[in-house]
Amino acid sequence: MFQDSWAKREYFALMKAGFPSDLPMTGSSVDGNTYQLPEDQLIAFPASEPWIMKLGADHQRAWAFPLFDEYRHPFNQTSKIIPATDGGGYIAAGVGYLPYPGQSGAIGLLRKFNDEGEPLWSRRLFYVDTVLHQQYIYDIKPCPDGGYIMCGQVRQPVDTVNYTPTQQGWLLKTDQYGCLVPGCQGPVAAEEPDHPAPPGLLVYPNPATDMLAVYLSGPKPAGEAFFRLIDPLGRVLQEAPVAETDATYIFTLGAWPPGRYAVQYWADGRLAAVKAWIKAD
Repeated sequence: MFQDSWAKREYFALMKAGFPSDLPMTGSSVDGNTYQLPEDQLIAFPASEPWIMKLGADHQRAWAFPLFDEYRHPFNQTSKIIPATDGGGYIAAGVGYLPYPGQSGAIGLLRKFNDEGEPLWSRRLFYVDTVLHQQYIYDIKPCPDGGYIMCGQVRQPVDTVNYTPTQQGWLLKTDQYGCLVPGCQGPVAAEEPDHPAPPGLLVYPNPATDMLAVYLSGPKPAGEAFFRLIDPLGRVLQEAPVAETDATYIFTLGAWPPGRYAVQYWADGRLAAVKAWIKAD
């Protein structure tokens, strides 16, 4: 089902021929939104197991692809789709569920795709406050500088011991590449490298005051992986599991004293990458 918000009509048939066979067909799981394209074309995206679909003026499917195809989950959802600020393609924002060690959790997701339905890049955003953190992006707007501003929430399971707040608003700003950490898009390669690049870390801002964003690149680890934030004496101040590479993790620094610190990335039983950063007043 999709809604043509300009004609104020609703279409309840999902074109029985031509849709992917594994697209959920229940009415509650495919209720979505649309964004109008030139020549009266539409892009519709369902709100669960979301697919991006381009529909022509006759409401027939031109192409379709799953928005978050790495991990299928019934709670995956899109929140909004807007034209890209660079004049080509579109940006979709939403929520994806990824497996954590012993659990699964929601993360904020951005994905850019072109007019032909080809995905160009994906951005995964984790807010690391507790092990059970969950992130939701609900809205996205373009910014005058070409970047994007988003709002949503960070939620944790109910604390039945201390009854501390488990929900807070989430506001974040990226550049035109969807990067919270500048440079996360990496260099543009003319051809595929012979070997995958080793793990790498980027941090922003540096110096940092209350928040630190860490971008992790490189191959996905085969086994256990985690971050360690260490102080100038080498003491571990915080440790957090890593669910994905090519992702940004946001840490709350708390009342740590000013000085030089480091973030370590451990994967498969070894120290795979380290990056120094400065804590300012």
